[in-house]
Amino acid sequence: MTRHTNRDQRLLWRKFYGLKNELRGPTSRERSFLICCLLVLLAFLGSCSAVFDDSHSSDAALIRNFELNEQDFDKLIEMARVDSHVVRIAYDFTWLDNNYNWPRPDSEIGLTKERWDNYKRIFSKLGLKEGLSWSSDGSIVLIASTRGMSTDGSAKGYAFSTKPLVPTLDSLDNVGSEIRNGRLKPGVPVYRKIKENWYVYYEGD
Repeated sequence: MTRHTNRDQRLLWRKFYGLKNELRGPTSRERSFLICCLLVLLAFLGSCSAVFDDSHSSDAALIRNFELNEQDFDKLIEMARVDSHVVRIAYDFTWLDNNYNWPRPDSEIGLTKERWDNYKRIFSKLGLKEGLSWSSDGSIVLIASTRGMSTDGSAKGYAFSTKPLVPTLDSLDNVGSEIRNGRLKPGVPVYRKIKENWYVYYEGD
């Protein structure tokens, strides 16, 4: 992050808090206008988060983390395969292969509390801030970080697949700029192979 980027971000948040404070005294019409401005500013801050926080871990850092904790990565994949009906496991929600609704009753979470807590402990140890997800191609994605909004953001982490994943690149460190420059297609995951069945992945718009 550059000093200019940090300064710009602070200025935007100051504007946000300024608008927030102005909501305390005006007429109803003025208040409605200020609320609209506040909502627009919040949306703008969210859409710019990928610009302000371009801090996905480098390939080297992710690979080093994998090499230091390979047994735990393998254990996590074994657990996910046993619980394959739970297609998304995060710290605070799960998705089932037949039910993406949330919240759900404890009996429909798909995991016992102890099992879910075990996942969370491994996620924390391995630096997987967003948990894991099964992809439509049968691969298991372990999400180390996300940036931006779901409609205009990016994710980076690890992928496990017994089938070859493509396309593969020598480095994923500059994929975001490659997408923005039109040299790579947005929304399509790209991979860097670590070892048999294991990859670093990046997906972004």
